[in-house]
Amino acid sequence: QVELWCEGSRLAEDTGEIQMVAKGISGIPVFQISRYAARALNQGIECSVTLDLCPLRKLDQVRTRLKDRRAYTQERRGAAVLLGMFPDKLCSLLLERAGIPLKKQGGDWTDEDCERLAAQIKGLHFTISRCRGYEQAQICTGGVPLTELDHTTMESRRVPGLYLTGELIDVDGACGGYNLQWAWSSGKAAADGVRRYIKERCR
Repeated sequence: QVELWCEGSRLAEDTGEIQMVAKGISGIPVFQISRYAARALNQGIECSVTLDLCPLRKLDQVRTRLKDRRAYTQERRGAAVLLGMFPDKLCSLLLERAGIPLKKQGGDWTDEDCERLAAQIKGLHFTISRCRGYEQAQICTGGVPLTELDHTTMESRRVPGLYLTGELIDVDGACGGYNLQWAWSSGKAAADGVRRYIKERCR
């Protein structure tokens, strides 16, 4: 689960598969909340994300799971103690954030170690420095407000004879093909509007 926080308020959240890449985080849930982050960052508002890596388990359940693993991974060290729960690199990050040395054997983990690690698993926090930019964007946010258009023809109310479609308009939908559908639907409406406009002018 991904939660977006801006100036102490939770602005958006989504759940699904997360990709951790070289320059940050990605995946459908990140795409879903990124529009809010991009707009906030553009306004100079500080933003952060919190990842719950086990959203279907409560904190005490995660804590119990870690204590169980501690019991049967006595001589394993570092990421090997969490083998099968998370990828190696993520395990190392979690241990580092929890203040557990990578050389420390699982059997030597204290209850406090398990408490801190469980807190990281349920609330891994990152500060957002920037979005990746136009070249990497899936869609664009912003544009001409819908209130300035005739919804049936996509004609501008300010500039007669000007028709707008797709991402020129302030419409950005959720992932799942909605933005493509908007492009096609608004394009069809605009084409019909242009055809009627030409017929009326050519009479």
